[in-house]
Amino acid sequence: MTIRRDETPLARVPGDGDDAALLRLFVQGDTAACRAVESVMKAAVLAAGHLPADDLQDLLQEASIQLWRYVGAEGFVLRGSFRSLAIRIALARRIDRLRRRRFLVEIDESLRSHDPDALDLAQERERLAALHGALGRIRELCRILVRGRFLEDRSYEDLATELDRAPETLRVHLHRCLRVLREMLEMGDNRPTT
Repeated sequence: MTIRRDETPLARVPGDGDDAALLRLFVQGDTAACRAVESVMKAAVLAAGHLPADDLQDLLQEASIQLWRYVGAEGFVLRGSFRSLAIRIALARRIDRLRRRRFLVEIDESLRSHDPDALDLAQERERLAALHGALGRIRELCRILVRGRFLEDRSYEDLATELDRAPETLRVHLHRCLRVLREMLEMGDNRPTT
């Protein structure tokens, strides 16, 4: 955005080509120069990104104060154009605002993660270790029945043929084996069973 000549009196504010003189008048408090600088700073702030109206005014004020400090400092020399300085200051203030912003999200404690946490994984490992230990302590027939029915998904008839027993007998044996396994796991029993 350029400073339009109809916005500032020509006698008081230098033209677009004399940025250093415009900034000197700005520091001295010249009203027309302040309006001209403000319009350039507004354009620079708008170029820094979309902001809500309240933030836009705050950012414009912060950038203008920063410009005043730079220009009013002893030994200040304008290198380049005033417009590029204004944009650089506005972007720096915009970045500062983004860094200071903290996005707060309220956590709903009733929601449960679908991913297991470390405690769940540790407890699962303990249960599997206990089950593995208990399976090592039960009778051989129980191990064959548990492995055949639950790990290999075999039918009672198939297991009955292999073990030369009646399927109904194996159902009863498996039921008893599972009861013994549950008791061993609940009690933490380390004794081998017969």
